[in-house]
Amino acid sequence: MLHVQSTIRLKPQLQWLFPLTACLWIILLLGGCSAGEALPSIRVQELPEDTRLALQQLSQSSEKLYQAMKADDPVQARVQLESIARQFPALSLDGVIPAEGMEAVYVALGEARRTFNAAQFDPQKGLREAAKIRLLFDALSQPKHAMWKAYYKPMEDNARLMHQAAEEHHEQALRSAYEEFAGRYEMIKPSLAITHSPQMIAKADSMLVFLQARVDRNTPAYDEIVAVDKDLRQLLRELFGREASSADMPVYSPSLPINPVLYWGAAIGSFIITVLTFVGYRRYRYEKERPPAVRQNTDRE
Repeated sequence: MLHVQSTIRLKPQLQWLFPLTACLWIILLLGGCSAGEALPSIRVQELPEDTRLALQQLSQSSEKLYQAMKADDPVQARVQLESIARQFPALSLDGVIPAEGMEAVYVALGEARRTFNAAQFDPQKGLREAAKIRLLFDALSQPKHAMWKAYYKPMEDNARLMHQAAEEHHEQALRSAYEEFAGRYEMIKPSLAITHSPQMIAKADSMLVFLQARVDRNTPAYDEIVAVDKDLRQLLRELFGREASSADMPVYSPSLPINPVLYWGAAIGSFIITVLTFVGYRRYRYEKERPPAVRQNTDRE
């Protein structure tokens, strides 16, 4: 038994490997949180010819839908929408876009159909839904040159105006800029869902929830809105693929002041968990690799 125990005891000159390895594990884990593509590619070029042509036809139908609403012709728009809703389920897009992206397409089509089939049709809402469907199917047919990417500059301008209004405590300007920002995000959200990871969409959604909660107060939380301006700008760059980014990071967490005790407590806790994980892994490897005879003798003891 003493011999077995000595085989898993580290030599004195190797004992420094425990803290060093633990630190490296922390760095790797933190680095892994920020890895990933901001815009996972839709491999349209790898689709069968008939599927690519079908996507192009659906994109053309979505353009007709939008143009019909611009011409104040909801009857023709409804015809195009029903045609899209009938044809899309026949396409096989497994492995091309994520399951969450497929769900976003069906949700967008369902919302549009409810709008167009409402007892009291709202033309403005119908136009918005038509524009959303147009952007979505354009993104499916030509993801590299999708129209939704043109929203970067207007949304960046909205973010700048929000920051400026918050600094100046200008409530009406802040609410107006936020409403435009949120409206544009909702317009492109289905298109984002077919090109981004679910984690990225969750991160963006949580940013909108955070902002709305601070804007909708009787007195907006100006300082908190100012504090997350850099996070908001970075989020936009990630969404629009303006740089390599942390698309797979956890749900958005604002860069507000943190209690130092909580910060160091979390850091120490992470260190302890990493060390225990490493020790457990070494023990597992030892149990797995030691000779069967040694294992049997140890078990009897």
